[in-house]
Amino acid sequence: MKPLIHHHFLSKPTFQPQKIRVELEEHKVGESRKLLNVIQEAVRKELKEKDEGT
Repeated sequence: MKPLIHHHFLSKPTFQPQKIRVELEEHKVGESRKLLNVIQEAVRKELKEKDEGT
């Protein structure tokens, strides 16, 4: 029979720096996309206003 304490350690969540790093990268990418979308929208609006002005 295996000791019960061994199972307890396996079920404990472990610190995973790689997983945290990946989540942080995904967050950064998400923020960059938001920023790009805002810039693109501003450029589209500017171009549309120029087209309507001529």
